[in-house]
Amino acid sequence: MKKQWKKLISAAMALLMMGCGKTADPDDTITGGRINMTDPDAPKMIQSKDIVEFYASFFLYTRWRPEEHHSFQFQIKPAGGGTWTAAETYSETSCPADETLMTALQDVIDRYELASMNGVCEYTAGVAPEYGECILRVTYASGEILNFTVDNDPEAEWSTMFCDVFADWFQKNDILWELEKWEEIGE
Repeated sequence: MKKQWKKLISAAMALLMMGCGKTADPDDTITGGRINMTDPDAPKMIQSKDIVEFYASFFLYTRWRPEEHHSFQFQIKPAGGGTWTAAETYSETSCPADETLMTALQDVIDRYELASMNGVCEYTAGVAPEYGECILRVTYASGEILNFTVDNDPEAEWSTMFCDVFADWFQKNDILWELEKWEEIGE
């Protein structure tokens, strides 16, 4: 299990480093400073709907795991032989994934028009986790990539929906993944 964990962390770090396509000079980054490495030429429409890899990292006020863990890092990556693995890194939870999960995630991407943020890499350095970097990177069978890094919105509906999609997927695969939800009165 430790070997898989190390591989998962290595892959996550590689994705984070590729996140914006450029790297900021750490000497130029100050707490509260704005980082902007946006690619203005990134396409704002993704034609493909066939997800082959997925990575999202964010903080939510409305969802948390035991001991008040509000940070989430979800991944789907190939597991070989045409199969995929879905995982939540911080809780070390994983299970097989298939097109059903990919379709549910694509529905969230379409519903919230997330492709319109493709290429944006603009965030504030050194702020509290709930407002730090929020990352989404989706690779499609066509080779298209949806990729953005922005200041996190701890109440964002789309990230809440991603969290719920994964929670439902884990439950459908008989995995006890403890997730607490706070809902507004009247919902």
